[in-house]
Order: sequence, then C-alpha cells, then structure tokens
Amino acid sequence: TKKPAACLERCHVFCARPERPVEVSASLPTKVEVSAQAKIRRTLEKQIPGAPHDSLLVVDAAVGRNAVDQARGWQKDVGVTGLAVTKLDGTARAGFVVSVVEDLGIPVKLVGVGEKLDDLRDFDKSAFVDSLLDVRAADVADLE
Repeated sequence: TKKPAACLERCHVFCARPERPVEVSASLPTKVEVSAQAKIRRTLEKQIPGAPHDSLLVVDAAVGRNAVDQARGWQKDVGVTGLAVTKLDGTARAGFVVSVVEDLGIPVKLVGVGEKLDDLRDFDKSAFVDSLLDVRAADVADLE
C-alpha cells in the first residue's frame, strides 16, 4: 500500500483488541521508509495508549554484518525494541546477532525457520549458540 499509516488505522478500527500488543516491523533504512515508520508510530500512538508496545526490526539472516548497520540506523531513527531474524532455515548462521545484542542492546525476540506462520518462533539463545557453533547434542555427550 502507498499509505501504510492509513491502512494501519483502518485495520485497528476494524479489529482493535486492547489486550493485544502492537508490533511495527521494518526493513532497509531508507529515508522514505524511516519517514513512513515514524508516521505509523504516530498513528499507533493516537489510536492505542502506550503504543507501539514493540517495534521489531525484521532482518534476513543472510544479510550478515550489514544487519548491524541496519539495526543501528533503525534504532537511532525509529527506536527498535527487538529483532526478528528470518531465513535461519538455510545456510546463514546470523552471527551478527551477537553484535546487535552486545553493541546495541537490541534483544532478539523471534526467529524465522521457514515460510509458514508456524515457522516463526520465540528466540532460544541456547539453540542459537549451538547452531552458530555447529554443536549437536551427540557431540556434547561425547565430551562427557
């Protein structure tokens, strides 16, 4: 849509649920997108007190170190409260996550391991580190 804030406002009116959190997601930090995200944020703030409750930056795992720069830009211009890392079902390991969490203080909240809604999962830091280091349970058992 060419007017995401207007679309969001209509969606909120149609299916507003005060107990549900509101999440704003974004991608590459261009001036147009940052401006649109700021407008979406203002629209949410008018509709729902305290909104947005979360502002998630969605990052493709294959992006690599560029994800740190993206997160830094979005953090500065929009305010990011969490990271969602997608495409972890492929060969990408998303080592940049360590830098984003450590350097920017942005926690990882969700990971995508496929293309279906059920493939979006809560972030499990132990499983992530094991995957990053290519450690399997059998390998750990052999160390004992």
